[in-house]
This record gives sequence, structure tokens and C-alpha cells, in this order.
Amino acid sequence: MLVIGRWAVEAPSDALAAVDGIEDAELRSPLRATVLRSWRDPETLATYLATLGVAERREALASGALDRIAQADPARAAQLVLDLPPGDERRRLLWQVSNSYAQRDPDAALAWARSLGALEPDLAVNIVRGVAVRDPLRAFGLADSLDEPGRTQARLAAVSGPIADQRQFSALASRVVAMPDGQNKTALLGSLIGSWANRPGNAEPTLQWMLAQGAALPAESFERIGYLYAQASPEAAAAYLDRVPQGARPAWLSAVTVAYGNRDPEAAAAFLERYRGDPAFDRAAITLSQQLAATDPPRAAQLLASVRTRGTDGAGP
Repeated sequence: MLVIGRWAVEAPSDALAAVDGIEDAELRSPLRATVLRSWRDPETLATYLATLGVAERREALASGALDRIAQADPARAAQLVLDLPPGDERRRLLWQVSNSYAQRDPDAALAWARSLGALEPDLAVNIVRGVAVRDPLRAFGLADSLDEPGRTQARLAAVSGPIADQRQFSALASRVVAMPDGQNKTALLGSLIGSWANRPGNAEPTLQWMLAQGAALPAESFERIGYLYAQASPEAAAAYLDRVPQGARPAWLSAVTVAYGNRDPEAAAAFLERYRGDPAFDRAAITLSQQLAATDPPRAAQLLASVRTRGTDGAGP
């Protein structure tokens, strides 16, 4: 193996010819893979692979040769894979190429993925996801160029990637806030805010950013941060009850009550009682009753009996 590997570095074609002359198939196969892994020049390697039949090319690409070609010339690597018959293996290799393509030239990579159309409908989303690892803002912009349903999936991939700092979070969040209101916008904000706020020390600055947006944010976007913030400190979260938008009060009070309930259901019931008559009371009472039911079913039933309205999901007492 060592001799063949060194030989392949200097003269891969000669080393390959020598290996192909070995009659023992069990020895020839691993030596052939060694030559392909040691082949330094991606251009001549791609030229050689293009001459192979389907079975031989499939084996050669699986040996690690594909990565080397894709890093140097992803378009050529993609064509080598596309010449294979459709199937799970070709799809896996195309995704492998798309990762290298996205790093080298995101715009060209996305154009290539879109050119495949229905042949590989998820490839464009994978490219956006790869770009989001380094630049979520650019990834979001790339996602905007796609048609549905790929656009929504790609946007979600963009906001779910790692975010470098508060400035990058604010810029990305502003892009999402500018979208038309709807389920997609709410889902994207929930994912972005939740993943960013979940980092140590981020809950407070994230909440301050949200409060500054006011009515520009859907009320639902406060729910996830409310539960996160309340789990860390229900007392601090309770202090924000009168500062969150009116539409977010039921979710916020419910989050604080649940956080108290995780510590002491009776104390949570006493806390919630202070808000009887508040429009936000009913939702929190239904949530707390589920916690109380494990330890004090009569108290849970009594609390439910005091609930007057159904929740947003239609569930009533």
C-alpha cells in the first residue's frame, strides 16, 4: 500500500496500470483505491474518471476522489456524478458535491441546483444550509431567489444556522420582520429567536430587542422567549408582563405560571390568582391545571371550573 501510494503521487497513471495488471481481485481493489486517493492533480483525475464505465466510476468516486475534484472544480465533479444512473447513491454524491460547491461559489452552486429542477428538489436547500454555516445573511438572500416550497425550507435553514453576534442576529431578524405577516414569518421568527436566545446570556438582550420592535412582531414570537426567560427566572419574567404586547400577555403569563409550577404548583396557583379577571388568566389556568392534576386533582378541577373561555387551540375546560 505504501509503495503504491508513493508511486501514485509521482506517476498515478503508471501506478494504476501496474495495479490493473494484478490478477488477485481482493488485492487489486484496495490498491486501486489507494492510487485514486493519492492522485494529486484533480484535473487529470477527473479526466480519467470520465473514461470509466458506471460501475468503475461509482467505485472510484466512493474512494474519496470526488472530494478532491469537487474542491478544485465542483461543476466538473457534479457532471461526473450526474452521469451515474438516478438513485440514492447518486443523490448522496450530489449532496456531497453541493457542499463543496456552496463553499467555493454559492451563486453558481445555487444556479446549478436550480437547473436540475425536479430531478433533485432538495439540493438547493442543502446549498443554502451550507452557506448559512458561514454567512446566514447571504444564505437568507439566496433563499429568497427560490420558488416555493423550497424558499420557505431554505429560509428556515438560513435562520437555523450559527449566528456570530448580536449585530448579525439583528440584521437577520430585521429581514424576517420585513416579510409579509403569516405562518411562515411566525415560524421563522420563532426558530431564529429561540435558537439565538437559548445561548447563555442571550435571553435578556433578545427580549429587549423584541420589546423595541413592539407590534412589528407577531404575538406568537414572544411565547418561546417567554418560556425560556421564565425558566431562568420566573420573578424577572413576571416583571415584564405589562411590557409585552397585549396579544402576547396570555402566552407570557402562561409561561411564568408554568415556570413557577415546575418549582411549586401551589405557589404557582397563588401567583396566578393575582390575575383573576385578566384576559390572560384563562389560558394560564388551563396550563396550570395540568400540572396540579398530578398532585392535587380536586384543586385542578376547581381551577378549571373557573375558566370561562376556550384557548386559542379550541380546548376548553
